[in-house]
Amino acid sequence: MRGARGGSLGRTQGGARQLSAKLKAYLRPKCYAVLLDPAVNTPATVRLNLFQARAAAARCVGLG
Repeated sequence: MRGARGGSLGRTQGGARQLSAKLKAYLRPKCYAVLLDPAVNTPATVRLNLFQARAAAARCVGLG
């Protein structure tokens, strides 16, 4: 199976994990732009989104 950018993905559980990681890497910058946009969100919502993003990052590196 070929990825959208020409990368190869396996047909096993490892391939599913690779696809998931690639999708997350692609969507992450786009999602953060929307979550932190003051034209879309109130200042309180932007602060909450920042807090939650930091909490998620801390869990990913094992600090939470």
